[in-house]
Amino acid sequence: MLSLRLQLSDLSRPWIWHDGQWVSGQSWVRPFDHAVLSSSCRHGDTSILIEGRERREDGDFVTVKILRDRVSLTAGPHGTAPLYLTVRNGILHGSWSLPDLVGHTGSGQLLDRALTRMLTRRHRYSSDTLFTDIHRLTERATATAGPFAGLTIQYPLDAPHVTTPRQLRRDVDPVRAFDIVLTTLAARVSAPTDSTAIELSGGADSANVAVAVATARRDQIRSYGLLLAGEMGRHQQHRREAIVRHLDLLDTPTRATRHPPFTPTGARGSGHPHYPDGDVYHEAFDAARASLAASGVRVVYTGFGGDEMVALRLTERVTPPPAPPLVPWLGDHARGALHHLEDNVAPASRVPPPSLMGFAARNPLFLERGLWPISPLADPVLVRFGESLPIPWRREKRLLRDRLRRVGFADDVAQPSPPESFTQLMQCGLRKHGLPIVERMLDDSILIDAGFVDHARLVAAYQHARTATELPDLLYDTIALEVGLASLTAARRNHR
Repeated sequence: MLSLRLQLSDLSRPWIWHDGQWVSGQSWVRPFDHAVLSSSCRHGDTSILIEGRERREDGDFVTVKILRDRVSLTAGPHGTAPLYLTVRNGILHGSWSLPDLVGHTGSGQLLDRALTRMLTRRHRYSSDTLFTDIHRLTERATATAGPFAGLTIQYPLDAPHVTTPRQLRRDVDPVRAFDIVLTTLAARVSAPTDSTAIELSGGADSANVAVAVATARRDQIRSYGLLLAGEMGRHQQHRREAIVRHLDLLDTPTRATRHPPFTPTGARGSGHPHYPDGDVYHEAFDAARASLAASGVRVVYTGFGGDEMVALRLTERVTPPPAPPLVPWLGDHARGALHHLEDNVAPASRVPPPSLMGFAARNPLFLERGLWPISPLADPVLVRFGESLPIPWRREKRLLRDRLRRVGFADDVAQPSPPESFTQLMQCGLRKHGLPIVERMLDDSILIDAGFVDHARLVAAYQHARTATELPDLLYDTIALEVGLASLTAARRNHR
């Protein structure tokens, strides 16, 4: 929620508010301009504290503490829009958009373990980014920089969690308790109704959030989402229509098939600078977000975090989760980095790491459109609530599905079968736009040149994919990483 430029050798001047940012000499801190956010600057005897914060109770924040010889930055616990940081030539640069920083870095050296995590789907929540000289300020972490000391990230202590489910008292109704907490969280945001929307998929997570927002706001709320194709799309549309009708939403769906992954008209296909570890369906969601922003929407509620809120612990599962698939075309450099994937992993967080990594991937794309995302199912209050529930209430999302039934939805909405799947959209994007990118990679590739992808094995995979009935979706991660790195490399070259 901040971007900044701090001249580390000149931190003693007073700060003033000028033209939408806090300014001191050649240094500045620019809060993200949004009605649900606020910023402040307080001068003390020995330090200056600049803060960007959500206006809601217990909302997310970033603080910048400026001393005479150093600066420290601390993030809140939600990870809504993480700050990326780099130091070069005595200047600390920071932004919620990593591509903003590529022109301020040095060599642009790649971080082996971070690339390998992305290529192999072994993601870890960490201060690591794909570049050795750009760092993410993770939840509750503190970054410190000085004119001679460079940049360091200090992780916080492990956040406390409920490690075993609790036994419910006989008079406790968990569905009612969940309804009260979720509706209270939805009501905390102060924004005009006509500038608020709900990301509605037709699934249980977003439907529960939609019920809470519609109840809390009581006026007509906008909704949006992606419509799938085929028989699955017809079932999804039926569920969406039932939710929209029941809650009196103003719905604006987007047909996902018009915006498959890597389409030339999208950010990735056109080479627009972007971070590779972004939204998998970047193109389709961005088309929807553009339509929202054009209609005046500024706040978006999402159902993100529902899976994690009621997830079973590993010790509670009948069968363990499947291991990440093996990538056949992994290069020697990446294979060597497999032994270091657990290095520099952040400690236990209040928000589940999958949600935090999802926020880092998706939320900057909301901010690019002037939208502020809110995901109440990932709020630490509900995370702790979910951890406390007995297993039967978490298994197959019974808590969320029973709440939908209780407010009047039929089983085809509360527990749809089959569940949503974007497989067809992914297959379309890979076949139409992904394979041509792989073909070009065989002649010129950042990943192959750096040893993360093996050329001969990728040739074999490409030849097989050309005639395969179903393309391996593992190709997506390699293609996304290649085009993302290429876009940032071009941006760095153009900046210089």
